[in-house]
Amino acid sequence: MPFAPGTVALKPTRGVSARSRPRRGAFTLPELLIGLLLLLTLTGLGLTWWKQLVRRARRAEVAPAVQGIMLTQAVRAGVHEEVVDAPLHPRPLDALDRAQAPWLGTPEWERLGWRPDGAVYASYVTGKGAPKDLPGTLLCVAPCAFAVGLTDLDDDGELYDVAQCSCFPGPTALRRSVALPAGERF
Repeated sequence: MPFAPGTVALKPTRGVSARSRPRRGAFTLPELLIGLLLLLTLTGLGLTWWKQLVRRARRAEVAPAVQGIMLTQAVRAGVHEEVVDAPLHPRPLDALDRAQAPWLGTPEWERLGWRPDGAVYASYVTGKGAPKDLPGTLLCVAPCAFAVGLTDLDDDGELYDVAQCSCFPGPTALRRSVALPAGERF
């Protein structure tokens, strides 16, 4: 058979089935479904991990804040010989949720001299003796001071709390010199 110039001869396709043809780079439906299932599974695990990470980061605010409040109370007790009673702020117990609240301050908190850096996830209370109208069994004997941070980060009604109780010496105890045996230090 003569061919015209510039034409290409094709091999006959007799006996070649569609299954034995080489693939052309497309995915089959089962492969697409398996890939989608893996993607959804990894996304679900990632979201769960992300929520736990965010919750841990928000809880991390509470302990340093309570320690800062107690340090401020210790300084106040040492200088002014008083422990400041400051109410639960910035939100009451029934309004705690996972949203941040601005710290507006109250006269008691201003007198104490402690203020967080910006909005907070928890509400804080401090004073002497035992906290009133709060869940839990923290009991400090006056003149000892307490500080409590409360939050509900997942809106389940269970409060996450950090509490600390400390007794401070007055200024006369701080001024008193203590004789230590030779070679010993505080």
